[in-house]
Amino acid sequence: MKVINLILASSILILTNMLSSPAIAQTKLFKMTCVKSGRVFFEESNVSISRKLFKSIMYMIYDTATITCDLTSSGQRFSQLDLAFGISDGERCRLSQFVSLYLDGKNVGNFELNSGILKTTRLNIAGKRSFFLEFQGANCSASGAVHFVNATLR
Repeated sequence: MKVINLILASSILILTNMLSSPAIAQTKLFKMTCVKSGRVFFEESNVSISRKLFKSIMYMIYDTATITCDLTSSGQRFSQLDLAFGISDGERCRLSQFVSLYLDGKNVGNFELNSGILKTTRLNIAGKRSFFLEFQGANCSASGAVHFVNATLR
C-alpha cells in the first residue's frame, strides 16, 4: 500500500510541475504585422516538396516579391524563427529561384531554390525588431512559386 501511495504521490508531483511550467510561446510569423510587395499570397494549399505533402501557408511568384514583418508587434519576445520553404515537385520552371533573409536590415541567409528541394533554416532573432524576406524568381509564367510551409516564432 505504501508503494502505491508513493507512486501516486510522485505522479501527482510530476503532473503538477508539468502543468505549472510556462509553455514556450510560439506564433506564426505571418500573424505579425507585415507589409508585402509584389506577388505574395497568404493562401493555404497542399503542396508536394521533396516527395512529401505539406500545407503551404504563403507563396511568392514572379520576378521580385518581398515581405517585411515587425517581430515585436505581438508584444511577446521571441528568440528564434524556424522557416521551411521550397518549390513544388515536378515544377516546370527549371530556372533557379532565390530567397534572401534579413534581420534588422542585415543579410542573414541566401538560398538558391530548385524544384522539389525543401530548405529549412533556424534564425536567432533575440533582440531583433524586423524580418525582411526577398524572393527573386525567374519569369516562368505561372510556374516557379516558392511555398512557405513553416514560419514559426519561438
